[in-house]
Amino acid sequence: MFASETPRSTTLEARRSCWLLTACIGCSANATDPTTTTGLQTTSEDLPEPTWNTSTSSPGTNSTETNDSTQPTTTTHNPTTTTTPVPDFGDTNQGCNGKIDFLFVIDREHNMHKYWPRFWAAFPTFIEDILDTFANFDLHFMVVDGYGSMTADVSGWGMNECIEPCADNGTCYPTGPEDYPCDAYDDGILDSCGMKGAGIVFPAGFEAANRDCGVVGGRRYVDSREQPDLEDTVKCISQIGYGYASSRPEVSMLWSVSLDDKPAACNQGFLRDDALLVIVYYSYYGHMSTEGPPGQWAEKLYSLKGGDQDKIAVIGIIDDGSYDDALNVCPPGGGSYYSTSAAFLHFYVKHKVEGSLCAADYTPYLDAGLDLVVDLCDAEIPK
Repeated sequence: MFASETPRSTTLEARRSCWLLTACIGCSANATDPTTTTGLQTTSEDLPEPTWNTSTSSPGTNSTETNDSTQPTTTTHNPTTTTTPVPDFGDTNQGCNGKIDFLFVIDREHNMHKYWPRFWAAFPTFIEDILDTFANFDLHFMVVDGYGSMTADVSGWGMNECIEPCADNGTCYPTGPEDYPCDAYDDGILDSCGMKGAGIVFPAGFEAANRDCGVVGGRRYVDSREQPDLEDTVKCISQIGYGYASSRPEVSMLWSVSLDDKPAACNQGFLRDDALLVIVYYSYYGHMSTEGPPGQWAEKLYSLKGGDQDKIAVIGIIDDGSYDDALNVCPPGGGSYYSTSAAFLHFYVKHKVEGSLCAADYTPYLDAGLDLVVDLCDAEIPK
């Protein structure tokens, strides 16, 4: 979907070379220009005050509208261009203090079944590229899915529809997938971190990994410095598939890192003060949230970094049908109303890539997101 046909290996080499240069004026990690990709937006300027829809229907539809009292952020960041010299990192060659926390917010509501193949066609390679580009970094990876109980309860794991069939017949098929791990309901296998916002280490559902991913240390996230079989483990926790009636990904996103919410005890140690937080937000969910309007979502996230908006980046693949823009890929919903997820990403996040859920290929969005992370780390001299 790029205008250029530069080989992927060349793009990765360009990214890696930026870590080795100490006096490069205008060095860019991109070998291609992702702004030529349909549905990809990397800037936000001269934006109107947003409204958004509260529909629970599929992408491209529209329903009740409401307004957020929070004023939109209008800062601009373009990950395709680096306008400042790459700092001299000395012997470390590492920006971002050599630390990045990756939070994957992956919606596994059943309606996502038509989009899951596109996601999983692109995401494993994205993980490989992260590990290749940031090979010497101290990385954390955590996955949340928007589903789970409100309290510590193992019924928040997997698919609730499978609890009874598994107990009665030892299988969830045909209600669930043939390989659904019914034995996980046996005593001692699941713990009390099945609540919404807790990191996933045992994905279960349609087209999910359907196995314990073997995360070491009893953590709900993967630590690159301690995890054997790092690449396979990160892919495993990311393969969450789909298979639940409804989910609230924005709730899980916020609860997973908020010290005031119960999942914090499960996820202790994931979020670090001196690390860049990178959120991959994949969902079309867009109605009113218990976490308030989307401007408040951003405020809560930035508060975790002392208000420093340069410490968080978001790679969003969401329903863009509500965007009043020629780059839309999803069918337009009518008017210029934004879903809450779209408003969050478009108006309130400073460093972001905006991708379309309806695109045939998510690879350009993920590539642009990785370039954005490289740019942010290039711009920061470690403290």
